[in-house]
Amino acid sequence: MDIKDILLIGFSSGLIGTAIVAGVEEMIGKTFYPIVYNSYQTIYSQLPANAIQVQTAVSNSFQNYVNSVSQVQNSAAIAATLQIAAFMGVFTILLELLMRLLMPRTPDAPSGY
Repeated sequence: MDIKDILLIGFSSGLIGTAIVAGVEEMIGKTFYPIVYNSYQTIYSQLPANAIQVQTAVSNSFQNYVNSVSQVQNSAAIAATLQIAAFMGVFTILLELLMRLLMPRTPDAPSGY
């Protein structure tokens, strides 16, 4: 194995790991969204009308949660694209290794095989 193969395998493994972590984060964020939304509505409806600062704080915290979930979804989409590229890189490396193993070792074979 060449050093470029080892580096490409390591890079591809890192991309695959990142895609898996981003997918899990997205799944968890989507799972808890209805719970957070229902609790937001319940809390907000029970606040007194003159507690404007508390209402603003509750609204801001809910909006921050929505923003973080949407950012994770964007990251998951990017990670999925990178995961496809990583799988293609690993497939290319495995194909090259198989070609090296299966091609005959004759003097007229291409160099490097």
